[in-house]
Amino acid sequence: MSSSSRNPHAIQASRTPLLARLPAIQTLSYQQPGARGAPLLVDAGPEVLSADVGSGAGRALSELPGGYRLDTLLPGPRLQAWARGGARFSLSRDGQVQVGWGRQLAATEVEAAGGGEPGLAVLEPEETRYLEAYLLWQGRRWSDAEDGIDAGPGEASAFDPLSGQARTRACVAESAGLSGLRILHTEAATSFGGQEFCIYKEMVAMRERGHHLEAVCQPQAELGGRLREAGFKVHNLLMDGPVNFLRGVSALRRVLRGGRFDVLNTHSRRDTVLASIGARLAGTPLIVRTRHLAKPINSLYAYTWLAHRVIAVSRYVRGQLLEGGARPEAVEVIHSPVSMPPERPGACLRRELSIPPEAKVVGCVAVMRADKGHEDLIEAFSRVSRRHADAHLVLVGDGMPLAEQLRERVRALGQALARRIHFAGRRKDVGTALRAFDVFALPTRREAFGTVFVEAAAMGLPVIGTQVGGVPETMMPGRSGLLVPPNDPGALAQALDLLLGDAALRRRMGEAGRARVRDLGLFTPARVAQDVENVYHRWLSERRGTAA
Repeated sequence: MSSSSRNPHAIQASRTPLLARLPAIQTLSYQQPGARGAPLLVDAGPEVLSADVGSGAGRALSELPGGYRLDTLLPGPRLQAWARGGARFSLSRDGQVQVGWGRQLAATEVEAAGGGEPGLAVLEPEETRYLEAYLLWQGRRWSDAEDGIDAGPGEASAFDPLSGQARTRACVAESAGLSGLRILHTEAATSFGGQEFCIYKEMVAMRERGHHLEAVCQPQAELGGRLREAGFKVHNLLMDGPVNFLRGVSALRRVLRGGRFDVLNTHSRRDTVLASIGARLAGTPLIVRTRHLAKPINSLYAYTWLAHRVIAVSRYVRGQLLEGGARPEAVEVIHSPVSMPPERPGACLRRELSIPPEAKVVGCVAVMRADKGHEDLIEAFSRVSRRHADAHLVLVGDGMPLAEQLRERVRALGQALARRIHFAGRRKDVGTALRAFDVFALPTRREAFGTVFVEAAAMGLPVIGTQVGGVPETMMPGRSGLLVPPNDPGALAQALDLLLGDAALRRRMGEAGRARVRDLGLFTPARVAQDVENVYHRWLSERRGTAA
Protein backbone atom coordinates (compact mmCIF):
# COMPACT_ATOMS: atom_id res chain seq x y z
CA MET A 1 0.00 0.00 0.00
CA SER A 2 1.30 3.42 -0.83
CA SER A 3 2.30 5.42 2.21
CA SER A 4 0.47 8.41 0.77
CA SER A 5 -2.89 6.65 0.82
CA ARG A 6 -5.42 8.40 3.03
CA ASN A 7 -7.48 5.23 3.38
CA PRO A 8 -5.56 2.65 5.40
CA HIS A 9 -8.21 0.06 4.50
CA ALA A 10 -7.74 0.17 0.75
CA ILE A 11 -5.77 -2.69 -0.76
CA GLN A 12 -4.01 -1.46 -3.86
CA ALA A 13 -4.30 -3.84 -6.80
CA SER A 14 -0.80 -2.97 -7.95
CA ARG A 15 0.54 -4.46 -4.72
CA THR A 16 -1.64 -7.57 -4.89
CA PRO A 17 -2.00 -9.05 -8.39
CA LEU A 18 -4.30 -11.75 -7.04
CA LEU A 19 -6.77 -9.31 -5.54
CA ALA A 20 -6.70 -7.24 -8.71
CA ARG A 21 -9.00 -9.89 -10.13
CA LEU A 22 -11.52 -9.06 -7.40
CA PRO A 23 -12.06 -5.29 -7.54
CA ALA A 24 -15.02 -5.57 -5.18
CA ILE A 25 -12.72 -6.73 -2.39
CA GLN A 26 -11.34 -3.52 -0.96
CA THR A 27 -11.90 -3.68 2.78
CA LEU A 28 -11.26 -6.24 5.49
CA SER A 29 -13.28 -6.15 8.67
CA TYR A 30 -14.45 -8.26 11.58
CA GLN A 31 -17.92 -9.68 11.36
CA GLN A 32 -20.15 -7.33 13.29
CA PRO A 33 -21.22 -8.62 16.74
CA GLY A 34 -24.49 -10.49 16.57
CA ALA A 35 -24.50 -10.63 12.79
CA ARG A 36 -25.17 -13.86 10.98
CA GLY A 37 -23.89 -15.07 7.66
CA ALA A 38 -20.80 -16.38 5.95
CA PRO A 39 -17.77 -14.11 6.11
CA LEU A 40 -14.98 -14.86 3.66
CA LEU A 41 -11.51 -16.10 4.40
CA VAL A 42 -8.77 -14.70 2.21
CA ASP A 43 -5.46 -16.53 2.23
CA ALA A 44 -3.86 -14.30 -0.42
CA GLY A 45 -1.45 -17.08 -1.32
CA PRO A 46 0.52 -17.06 -4.55
CA GLU A 47 -2.15 -19.01 -6.42
CA VAL A 48 -5.66 -18.79 -5.04
CA LEU A 49 -8.00 -17.56 -2.36
CA SER A 50 -8.82 -20.21 0.21
CA ALA A 51 -12.19 -20.74 1.86
CA ASP A 52 -10.70 -23.03 4.47
CA VAL A 53 -10.02 -22.27 8.12
CA GLY A 54 -6.49 -23.23 9.00
CA SER A 55 -6.30 -26.25 6.73
CA GLY A 56 -6.59 -25.09 3.15
CA ALA A 57 -4.09 -22.27 2.85
CA GLY A 58 -3.04 -21.90 -0.73
CA ARG A 59 -5.57 -24.36 -2.14
CA ALA A 60 -8.04 -23.66 -4.91
CA LEU A 61 -11.69 -23.40 -3.99
CA SER A 62 -12.41 -25.96 -6.69
CA GLU A 63 -10.38 -28.49 -4.69
CA LEU A 64 -12.27 -27.97 -1.44
CA PRO A 65 -14.95 -30.40 -0.25
CA GLY A 66 -18.43 -29.21 0.59
CA GLY A 67 -19.80 -27.88 3.83
CA TYR A 68 -17.16 -25.18 4.26
CA ARG A 69 -17.95 -21.98 6.08
CA LEU A 70 -15.88 -19.07 4.96
CA ASP A 71 -14.16 -17.59 7.95
CA THR A 72 -10.85 -16.51 9.36
CA LEU A 73 -8.00 -14.83 7.54
CA LEU A 74 -4.72 -16.68 7.93
CA PRO A 75 -1.32 -15.33 6.90
CA GLY A 76 -0.45 -17.21 3.74
CA PRO A 77 2.74 -16.75 1.69
CA ARG A 78 1.53 -13.48 0.23
CA LEU A 79 0.77 -11.95 3.61
CA GLN A 80 4.13 -13.09 4.92
CA ALA A 81 5.73 -11.35 1.96
CA TRP A 82 3.74 -8.22 2.75
CA ALA A 83 5.01 -8.33 6.31
CA ARG A 84 8.61 -8.65 5.16
CA GLY A 85 7.99 -5.67 2.89
CA GLY A 86 6.73 -3.55 5.74
CA ALA A 87 2.96 -4.11 5.80
CA ARG A 88 1.42 -3.65 9.22
CA PHE A 89 -2.04 -4.45 10.50
CA SER A 90 -3.95 -2.91 13.38
CA LEU A 91 -7.42 -3.26 14.80
CA SER A 92 -9.73 -0.33 15.46
CA ARG A 93 -12.31 -0.12 18.23
CA ASP A 94 -15.14 -0.87 15.83
CA GLY A 95 -13.47 -4.06 14.59
CA GLN A 96 -11.86 -2.77 11.40
CA VAL A 97 -8.56 -4.31 10.40
CA GLN A 98 -6.36 -1.52 9.08
CA VAL A 99 -3.53 -2.10 6.65
CA GLY A 100 -0.55 0.24 6.40
CA TRP A 101 2.26 -0.19 3.90
CA GLY A 102 5.90 0.50 4.65
CA ARG A 103 5.36 2.05 8.07
CA GLN A 104 3.27 2.00 11.19
CA LEU A 105 -0.12 3.68 10.80
CA ALA A 106 -0.17 7.22 12.10
CA ALA A 107 -2.59 7.90 14.93
CA THR A 108 -4.48 10.40 12.79
CA GLU A 109 -5.04 7.79 10.10
CA VAL A 110 -6.23 5.27 12.64
CA GLU A 111 -8.64 7.83 14.06
CA ALA A 112 -9.91 8.64 10.59
CA ALA A 113 -10.50 4.96 9.99
CA GLY A 114 -12.68 4.58 13.06
CA GLY A 115 -10.47 4.98 16.10
CA GLY A 116 -8.32 2.51 17.94
CA GLU A 117 -4.67 2.11 18.71
CA PRO A 118 -2.06 1.64 16.00
CA GLY A 119 0.00 -1.49 16.18
CA LEU A 120 -2.57 -3.89 17.56
CA ALA A 121 -2.49 -7.31 15.91
CA VAL A 122 0.78 -6.51 14.14
CA LEU A 123 1.82 -9.28 11.79
CA GLU A 124 5.56 -9.65 12.07
CA PRO A 125 7.49 -11.60 9.40
CA GLU A 126 8.35 -14.47 11.69
CA GLU A 127 4.88 -14.85 13.14
CA THR A 128 2.47 -17.57 12.14
CA ARG A 129 -0.30 -16.27 14.36
CA TYR A 130 -3.52 -15.80 12.44
CA LEU A 131 -5.15 -12.44 11.91
CA GLU A 132 -8.92 -12.61 12.04
CA ALA A 133 -10.51 -10.46 9.38
CA TYR A 134 -13.65 -10.50 7.30
CA LEU A 135 -14.99 -8.90 4.19
CA LEU A 136 -17.53 -6.16 4.74
CA TRP A 137 -20.60 -7.81 3.35
CA GLN A 138 -22.73 -8.50 6.37
CA GLY A 139 -26.29 -7.22 6.27
CA ARG A 140 -26.31 -6.47 2.55
CA ARG A 141 -26.07 -8.33 -0.71
CA TRP A 142 -22.47 -8.95 -1.63
CA SER A 143 -22.59 -8.31 -5.34
CA ASP A 144 -20.33 -7.27 -8.14
CA ALA A 145 -21.77 -7.77 -11.61
CA GLU A 146 -18.36 -7.63 -13.23
CA ASP A 147 -17.19 -10.65 -11.26
CA GLY A 148 -20.53 -12.45 -11.31
CA ILE A 149 -20.75 -12.59 -7.53
CA ASP A 150 -24.26 -12.40 -6.14
CA ALA A 151 -24.91 -13.92 -2.75
CA GLY A 152 -27.26 -12.89 -0.02
CA PRO A 153 -26.41 -12.88 3.68
CA GLY A 154 -26.48 -16.38 5.10
CA GLU A 155 -25.47 -18.04 1.85
CA ALA A 156 -22.01 -19.58 1.88
CA SER A 157 -20.65 -18.35 -1.42
CA ALA A 158 -17.10 -18.21 -2.63
CA PHE A 159 -15.36 -16.72 -5.62
CA ASP A 160 -12.97 -19.03 -7.44
CA PRO A 161 -10.29 -16.82 -9.01
CA LEU A 162 -9.11 -19.66 -11.21
CA SER A 163 -12.45 -20.08 -12.98
CA GLY A 164 -13.76 -16.57 -12.39
CA GLN A 165 -17.06 -18.01 -11.15
CA ALA A 166 -18.97 -17.70 -7.91
CA ARG A 167 -19.61 -21.05 -6.27
CA THR A 168 -22.26 -21.72 -3.64
CA ARG A 169 -21.86 -24.26 -0.86
CA ALA A 170 -24.31 -26.58 -2.62
CA CYS A 171 -22.31 -26.31 -5.83
CA VAL A 172 -19.06 -27.14 -4.06
CA ALA A 173 -20.61 -30.06 -2.20
CA GLU A 174 -22.20 -31.44 -5.35
CA SER A 175 -18.95 -31.26 -7.30
CA ALA A 176 -17.01 -32.96 -4.52
CA GLY A 177 -19.56 -35.76 -4.13
CA LEU A 178 -19.10 -35.95 -0.35
CA SER A 179 -21.15 -37.83 2.23
CA GLY A 180 -20.96 -38.44 5.97
CA LEU A 181 -17.81 -40.07 7.31
CA ARG A 182 -17.55 -43.08 9.60
CA ILE A 183 -15.20 -42.11 12.43
CA LEU A 184 -13.87 -44.14 15.36
CA HIS A 185 -12.33 -42.37 18.37
CA THR A 186 -10.14 -44.17 20.91
CA GLU A 187 -9.08 -43.05 24.40
CA ALA A 188 -7.17 -45.14 26.94
CA ALA A 189 -7.57 -42.76 29.90
CA THR A 190 -10.13 -43.75 32.52
CA SER A 191 -10.42 -40.39 34.29
CA PHE A 192 -12.46 -37.52 32.88
CA GLY A 193 -10.63 -34.23 32.42
CA GLY A 194 -10.19 -31.54 29.84
CA GLN A 195 -8.91 -33.90 27.15
CA GLU A 196 -11.83 -36.29 27.51
CA PHE A 197 -14.34 -33.44 27.58
CA CYS A 198 -12.89 -32.14 24.30
CA ILE A 199 -13.37 -35.58 22.71
CA TYR A 200 -16.96 -35.65 23.94
CA LYS A 201 -17.78 -32.18 22.60
CA GLU A 202 -16.15 -32.87 19.25
CA MET A 203 -18.03 -36.14 18.78
CA VAL A 204 -21.37 -34.51 19.54
CA ALA A 205 -20.67 -31.64 17.15
CA MET A 206 -19.46 -33.96 14.38
CA ARG A 207 -22.62 -36.06 14.73
CA GLU A 208 -24.66 -32.90 14.25
CA ARG A 209 -22.84 -32.42 10.94
CA GLY A 210 -24.11 -35.78 9.71
CA HIS A 211 -21.19 -38.10 10.46
CA HIS A 212 -21.34 -41.51 12.16
CA LEU A 213 -19.13 -41.80 15.23
CA GLU A 214 -18.26 -44.56 17.68
CA ALA A 215 -15.68 -44.81 20.45
CA VAL A 216 -13.39 -47.37 22.07
CA CYS A 217 -12.72 -46.84 25.80
CA GLN A 218 -11.64 -48.91 28.77
CA PRO A 219 -14.57 -50.45 30.71
CA GLN A 220 -14.17 -48.15 33.72
CA ALA A 221 -13.70 -44.95 31.69
CA GLU A 222 -16.06 -42.09 32.54
CA LEU A 223 -15.85 -40.89 28.93
CA GLY A 224 -17.43 -44.14 27.75
CA GLY A 225 -20.34 -43.73 30.15
CA ARG A 226 -21.01 -40.16 29.09
CA LEU A 227 -20.85 -41.07 25.40
CA ARG A 228 -23.34 -43.91 25.92
CA GLU A 229 -25.70 -41.53 27.69
CA ALA A 230 -25.42 -39.26 24.64
CA GLY A 231 -26.44 -42.12 22.35
CA PHE A 232 -23.07 -43.17 20.94
CA LYS A 233 -22.00 -46.78 20.48
CA VAL A 234 -19.02 -47.43 22.77
CA HIS A 235 -16.80 -50.51 22.58
CA ASN A 236 -15.20 -51.61 25.86
CA LEU A 237 -11.59 -52.72 25.65
CA LEU A 238 -8.94 -53.34 28.31
CA MET A 239 -5.79 -51.62 27.11
CA ASP A 240 -3.34 -51.84 30.02
CA GLY A 241 -0.67 -54.49 30.39
CA PRO A 242 1.16 -56.79 27.98
CA VAL A 243 -1.55 -59.47 28.04
CA ASN A 244 -4.10 -57.02 26.68
CA PHE A 245 -1.80 -55.74 23.95
CA LEU A 246 -2.30 -58.50 21.37
CA ARG A 247 -5.93 -58.90 22.38
CA GLY A 248 -6.43 -55.17 21.97
CA VAL A 249 -4.83 -55.01 18.53
CA SER A 250 -6.95 -57.93 17.34
CA ALA A 251 -10.16 -56.49 18.79
CA LEU A 252 -9.55 -53.06 17.27
CA ARG A 253 -8.80 -54.61 13.91
CA ARG A 254 -12.18 -56.37 14.03
CA VAL A 255 -14.02 -53.20 15.06
CA LEU A 256 -12.39 -51.09 12.36
CA ARG A 257 -12.82 -53.63 9.59
CA GLY A 258 -16.36 -54.59 10.61
CA GLY A 259 -17.43 -50.96 10.94
CA ARG A 260 -15.83 -49.94 7.63
CA PHE A 261 -14.52 -46.76 9.25
CA ASP A 262 -13.02 -43.99 7.12
CA VAL A 263 -11.10 -42.38 9.97
CA LEU A 264 -9.48 -43.57 13.19
CA ASN A 265 -8.74 -40.71 15.61
CA THR A 266 -6.60 -41.63 18.64
CA HIS A 267 -5.88 -39.43 21.64
CA SER A 268 -3.43 -41.02 24.12
CA ARG A 269 -0.23 -42.96 23.66
CA ARG A 270 -1.57 -46.36 24.73
CA ASP A 271 -4.64 -46.35 22.52
CA THR A 272 -2.61 -44.86 19.66
CA VAL A 273 -0.24 -47.83 19.61
CA LEU A 274 -3.01 -50.43 19.84
CA ALA A 275 -5.51 -48.80 17.50
CA SER A 276 -3.02 -47.65 14.87
CA ILE A 277 -1.61 -51.15 14.44
CA GLY A 278 -5.14 -52.54 14.30
CA ALA A 279 -6.13 -49.89 11.76
CA ARG A 280 -3.20 -50.65 9.49
CA LEU A 281 -4.09 -54.34 9.60
CA ALA A 282 -7.72 -53.46 8.87
CA GLY A 283 -6.83 -51.15 5.99
CA THR A 284 -8.41 -48.04 7.54
CA PRO A 285 -7.86 -45.17 5.06
CA LEU A 286 -6.87 -42.45 7.56
CA ILE A 287 -5.26 -42.64 11.01
CA VAL A 288 -5.18 -39.35 12.95
CA ARG A 289 -3.53 -38.69 16.31
CA THR A 290 -4.69 -35.66 18.30
CA ARG A 291 -2.00 -34.20 20.55
CA HIS A 292 -3.62 -32.57 23.59
CA LEU A 293 -0.58 -32.09 25.85
CA ALA A 294 2.24 -29.59 26.14
CA LYS A 295 4.67 -32.06 27.69
CA PRO A 296 8.03 -32.71 25.99
CA ILE A 297 7.73 -35.25 23.19
CA ASN A 298 10.09 -38.14 23.87
CA SER A 299 9.35 -40.08 20.69
CA LEU A 300 7.69 -39.23 17.39
CA TYR A 301 6.86 -42.87 16.74
CA ALA A 302 3.18 -42.34 17.53
CA TYR A 303 3.05 -39.20 15.38
CA THR A 304 4.95 -40.30 12.29
CA TRP A 305 4.92 -44.04 11.64
CA LEU A 306 1.75 -45.03 13.52
CA ALA A 307 -0.45 -42.09 12.52
CA HIS A 308 -0.85 -40.73 9.01
CA ARG A 309 -1.62 -37.21 10.21
CA VAL A 310 -1.69 -35.24 13.48
CA ILE A 311 -4.01 -32.62 14.95
CA ALA A 312 -2.33 -30.27 17.46
CA VAL A 313 -4.60 -28.34 19.84
CA SER A 314 -2.48 -25.18 19.61
CA ARG A 315 0.24 -23.62 17.54
CA TYR A 316 2.56 -24.14 20.49
CA VAL A 317 1.95 -27.91 20.44
CA ARG A 318 2.45 -27.97 16.68
CA GLY A 319 5.78 -26.22 17.20
CA GLN A 320 6.83 -28.90 19.67
CA LEU A 321 6.03 -31.59 17.12
CA LEU A 322 7.93 -29.82 14.35
CA GLU A 323 10.94 -29.29 16.60
CA GLY A 324 10.91 -33.02 17.24
CA GLY A 325 11.04 -33.79 13.54
CA ALA A 326 7.42 -34.12 12.42
CA ARG A 327 6.63 -33.13 8.84
CA PRO A 328 4.95 -29.68 8.70
CA GLU A 329 2.42 -30.77 6.09
CA ALA A 330 1.29 -33.64 8.32
CA VAL A 331 0.40 -31.53 11.39
CA GLU A 332 -2.67 -29.30 11.54
CA VAL A 333 -3.66 -26.87 14.31
CA ILE A 334 -7.26 -27.11 15.49
CA HIS A 335 -7.92 -25.51 18.85
CA SER A 336 -9.79 -27.48 21.48
CA PRO A 337 -13.57 -26.96 21.45
CA VAL A 338 -14.99 -24.75 24.16
CA SER A 339 -18.64 -24.91 25.22
CA MET A 340 -19.94 -21.44 25.95
CA PRO A 341 -21.27 -21.17 29.53
CA PRO A 342 -24.87 -19.91 29.56
CA GLU A 343 -25.14 -16.19 30.22
CA ARG A 344 -27.79 -16.16 32.90
CA PRO A 345 -27.73 -13.93 35.97
CA GLY A 346 -26.94 -15.37 39.34
CA ALA A 347 -24.64 -14.88 42.29
CA CYS A 348 -25.32 -18.13 44.12
CA LEU A 349 -21.62 -18.95 44.57
CA ARG A 350 -21.02 -15.58 46.24
CA ARG A 351 -23.93 -16.22 48.58
CA GLU A 352 -22.74 -19.75 49.27
CA LEU A 353 -19.26 -18.48 50.20
CA SER A 354 -20.62 -15.43 52.12
CA ILE A 355 -18.87 -12.98 49.81
CA PRO A 356 -20.48 -9.50 49.87
CA PRO A 357 -22.14 -8.43 46.60
CA GLU A 358 -19.93 -5.34 46.37
CA ALA A 359 -16.67 -7.29 46.80
CA LYS A 360 -14.23 -7.71 43.92
CA VAL A 361 -13.57 -11.39 43.28
CA VAL A 362 -10.49 -12.89 41.68
CA GLY A 363 -11.32 -16.41 40.59
CA CYS A 364 -9.52 -19.48 39.32
CA VAL A 365 -10.97 -22.71 37.92
CA ALA A 366 -8.47 -25.56 37.58
CA VAL A 367 -7.62 -28.98 38.91
CA MET A 368 -5.23 -28.57 41.81
CA ARG A 369 -1.88 -29.77 40.50
CA ALA A 370 1.55 -28.26 41.01
CA ASP A 371 1.82 -27.14 37.38
CA LYS A 372 -1.32 -24.97 37.63
CA GLY A 373 0.41 -22.39 39.80
CA HIS A 374 -2.11 -22.07 42.64
CA GLU A 375 0.71 -21.27 45.08
CA ASP A 376 1.75 -18.31 42.94
CA LEU A 377 -1.83 -17.03 42.82
CA ILE A 378 -2.22 -17.22 46.60
CA GLU A 379 1.11 -15.45 47.09
CA ALA A 380 0.23 -12.73 44.57
CA PHE A 381 -3.18 -12.19 46.16
CA SER A 382 -1.62 -11.87 49.60
CA ARG A 383 0.62 -9.09 48.24
CA VAL A 384 -2.30 -7.00 46.95
CA SER A 385 -4.77 -7.82 49.73
CA ARG A 386 -3.99 -4.75 51.85
CA ARG A 387 -4.29 -2.36 48.91
CA HIS A 388 -7.59 -3.97 47.89
CA ALA A 389 -9.28 -4.69 51.20
CA ASP A 390 -12.58 -5.58 49.50
CA ALA A 391 -11.03 -8.25 47.25
CA HIS A 392 -11.61 -11.98 47.64
CA LEU A 393 -9.94 -14.98 46.01
CA VAL A 394 -12.01 -18.03 45.01
CA LEU A 395 -10.31 -21.28 44.00
CA VAL A 396 -12.59 -23.70 42.16
CA GLY A 397 -11.25 -27.22 41.72
CA ASP A 398 -9.81 -30.05 43.74
CA GLY A 399 -6.95 -32.50 43.75
CA MET A 400 -5.10 -34.21 46.55
CA PRO A 401 -2.64 -33.84 48.13
CA LEU A 402 -2.14 -30.30 46.81
CA ALA A 403 -5.57 -29.06 47.90
CA GLU A 404 -4.79 -29.71 51.57
CA GLN A 405 -1.31 -28.22 51.19
CA LEU A 406 -2.85 -25.05 49.77
CA ARG A 407 -5.29 -24.84 52.67
CA GLU A 408 -2.35 -25.11 55.09
CA ARG A 409 -0.58 -22.32 53.21
CA VAL A 410 -3.65 -20.08 53.47
CA ARG A 411 -4.06 -20.75 57.20
CA ALA A 412 -0.44 -19.75 57.69
CA LEU A 413 -1.21 -16.32 56.21
CA GLY A 414 -3.39 -15.43 59.18
CA GLN A 415 -7.06 -15.60 59.99
CA ALA A 416 -7.97 -12.20 58.54
CA LEU A 417 -6.65 -13.01 55.07
CA ALA A 418 -7.78 -16.64 55.22
CA ARG A 419 -11.39 -15.42 55.52
CA ARG A 420 -10.99 -13.82 52.07
CA ILE A 421 -9.55 -16.89 50.32
CA HIS A 422 -12.21 -19.48 49.53
CA PHE A 423 -11.90 -23.11 48.42
CA ALA A 424 -15.05 -23.90 46.43
CA GLY A 425 -14.20 -27.48 45.46
CA ARG A 426 -14.98 -29.13 42.16
CA ARG A 427 -17.99 -27.73 40.30
CA LYS A 428 -19.80 -29.24 37.35
CA ASP A 429 -21.34 -25.90 36.37
CA VAL A 430 -18.31 -23.79 35.48
CA GLY A 431 -20.55 -20.96 34.32
CA THR A 432 -21.99 -20.53 37.82
CA ALA A 433 -18.49 -20.13 39.22
CA LEU A 434 -17.36 -17.72 36.52
CA ARG A 435 -20.41 -15.49 37.05
CA ALA A 436 -19.20 -14.88 40.60
CA PHE A 437 -15.84 -13.48 39.43
CA ASP A 438 -14.67 -10.01 38.43
CA VAL A 439 -11.23 -11.18 37.25
CA PHE A 440 -10.09 -14.62 36.12
CA ALA A 441 -6.49 -15.61 36.86
CA LEU A 442 -4.63 -18.87 36.29
CA PRO A 443 -0.81 -18.69 36.51
CA THR A 444 -0.32 -22.10 34.91
CA ARG A 445 3.23 -23.30 34.32
CA ARG A 446 2.40 -25.61 31.43
CA GLU A 447 -0.63 -25.62 29.16
CA ALA A 448 -1.27 -27.05 25.72
CA PHE A 449 -4.10 -24.59 25.08
CA GLY A 450 -6.19 -23.46 28.05
CA THR A 451 -9.92 -23.74 27.33
CA VAL A 452 -10.83 -22.23 30.70
CA PHE A 453 -9.38 -18.88 29.59
CA VAL A 454 -11.79 -18.94 26.65
CA GLU A 455 -14.71 -19.86 28.93
CA ALA A 456 -13.84 -16.95 31.22
CA ALA A 457 -13.63 -14.55 28.28
CA ALA A 458 -17.01 -15.79 27.05
CA MET A 459 -18.46 -14.65 30.37
CA GLY A 460 -17.06 -11.16 29.87
CA LEU A 461 -14.18 -11.50 32.33
CA PRO A 462 -10.73 -9.98 31.89
CA VAL A 463 -8.22 -12.81 32.12
CA ILE A 464 -4.69 -13.09 33.48
CA GLY A 465 -2.57 -15.93 32.13
CA THR A 466 1.05 -16.87 31.73
CA GLN A 467 3.36 -16.75 28.75
CA VAL A 468 3.48 -20.52 28.40
CA GLY A 469 2.26 -23.07 25.89
CA GLY A 470 -0.94 -22.21 24.06
CA VAL A 471 -2.23 -19.71 26.65
CA PRO A 472 -1.39 -16.62 24.51
CA GLU A 473 -3.57 -18.10 21.75
CA THR A 474 -6.66 -17.96 23.98
CA MET A 475 -6.70 -14.18 24.33
CA MET A 476 -5.73 -10.86 22.78
CA PRO A 477 -2.89 -9.85 25.13
CA GLY A 478 -3.28 -6.28 26.28
CA ARG A 479 -6.80 -6.07 24.87
CA SER A 480 -8.82 -8.88 26.45
CA GLY A 481 -6.33 -9.99 29.08
CA LEU A 482 -2.85 -9.80 30.52
CA LEU A 483 0.09 -12.18 30.24
CA VAL A 484 2.74 -12.54 32.95
CA PRO A 485 5.83 -14.76 33.17
CA PRO A 486 5.30 -18.14 34.85
CA ASN A 487 6.60 -18.71 38.38
CA ASP A 488 6.54 -14.95 39.04
CA PRO A 489 4.16 -13.98 41.89
CA GLY A 490 5.45 -10.41 41.75
CA ALA A 491 4.43 -9.88 38.12
CA LEU A 492 1.13 -11.61 38.81
CA ALA A 493 0.50 -9.29 41.76
CA GLN A 494 1.08 -6.27 39.52
CA ALA A 495 -1.47 -7.58 37.01
CA LEU A 496 -4.00 -8.21 39.77
CA ASP A 497 -3.39 -4.75 41.20
CA LEU A 498 -3.95 -3.16 37.80
CA LEU A 499 -7.28 -4.87 37.13
CA LEU A 500 -8.64 -4.69 40.67
CA GLY A 501 -7.96 -0.97 40.72
CA ASP A 502 -9.53 -0.08 37.36
CA ALA A 503 -13.18 -1.00 36.83
CA ALA A 504 -13.24 0.62 33.38
CA LEU A 505 -10.27 -1.47 32.24
CA ARG A 506 -11.92 -4.62 33.55
CA ARG A 507 -15.06 -3.76 31.61
CA ARG A 508 -13.21 -2.98 28.36
CA MET A 509 -11.13 -6.14 28.48
CA GLY A 510 -14.14 -8.25 29.39
CA GLU A 511 -16.19 -6.86 26.52
CA ALA A 512 -13.36 -7.40 24.04
CA GLY A 513 -12.88 -11.00 25.10
CA ARG A 514 -16.58 -11.74 25.07
CA ALA A 515 -17.01 -10.32 21.57
CA ARG A 516 -14.10 -12.35 20.25
CA VAL A 517 -15.36 -15.61 21.70
CA ARG A 518 -19.14 -15.34 21.47
CA ASP A 519 -19.71 -13.06 18.49
CA LEU A 520 -16.96 -14.47 16.29
CA GLY A 521 -17.41 -18.03 17.56
CA LEU A 522 -13.73 -18.86 17.19
CA PHE A 523 -13.61 -21.81 19.60
CA THR A 524 -17.12 -23.26 19.56
CA PRO A 525 -17.61 -27.02 19.13
CA ALA A 526 -19.45 -26.33 15.86
CA ARG A 527 -16.48 -24.36 14.53
CA VAL A 528 -14.02 -27.04 15.66
CA ALA A 529 -16.14 -29.80 14.09
CA GLN A 530 -16.16 -27.89 10.83
CA ASP A 531 -12.38 -27.61 10.92
CA VAL A 532 -11.96 -31.29 11.79
CA GLU A 533 -14.29 -32.29 8.98
CA ASN A 534 -12.30 -30.17 6.56
CA VAL A 535 -8.95 -31.73 7.43
CA TYR A 536 -10.40 -35.25 7.43
CA HIS A 537 -11.67 -34.75 3.89
CA ARG A 538 -8.44 -33.16 2.72
CA TRP A 539 -6.26 -35.85 4.27
CA LEU A 540 -8.46 -38.62 2.90
CA SER A 541 -8.13 -37.08 -0.54
CA GLU A 542 -4.36 -36.91 -0.16
CA ARG A 543 -4.16 -40.48 1.08
CA ARG A 544 -6.28 -41.77 -1.78
CA GLY A 545 -4.18 -39.82 -4.25
CA THR A 546 -1.02 -41.35 -2.81
CA ALA A 547 -2.51 -44.83 -2.98
CA ALA A 548 -3.54 -44.29 -6.60
